[in-house]
Amino acid sequence: LAQGAPFLALNYASSGLEALDADMQEALGPAGKVPFDVLGLADAWRADRPEVRLDWLELWLTELLREAAWSSDGVNNNRRYRLPADGDRTIITRGYRLLDALREARGRIGGSLNVQLLFENLLVDLAEWMRSNSWRAHSNQSRT
Repeated sequence: LAQGAPFLALNYASSGLEALDADMQEALGPAGKVPFDVLGLADAWRADRPEVRLDWLELWLTELLREAAWSSDGVNNNRRYRLPADGDRTIITRGYRLLDALREARGRIGGSLNVQLLFENLLVDLAEWMRSNSWRAHSNQSRT
């Protein structure tokens, strides 16, 4: 989560972020399969370290997109016996748009923006992307 920044890692360790990964995985687990409480989740995330949660979401989504890109036909693979499917590319493109929105949100979170509405918008977009992605098997893997 600290992305190699030692002082940030020390700060995260001293603030008790060990449970954050499990909390975020649990909160996002059902998002691709059943409706979840966007308002409740957005309110909880707004109140508890929203900057760190946005960082976590960015890293989590980046990992999913990396896995999706390498497992799709978008990667130059000369062993394929068929033409590339457009479905995977569309899903990955939508994922990158969501990643851009997350990065833009990180830049805006310190200002006068309504953080609850920010999280609501991101969660709705994330749930739509997860549903369109058919929430593949790699979604249930936890980040290390």
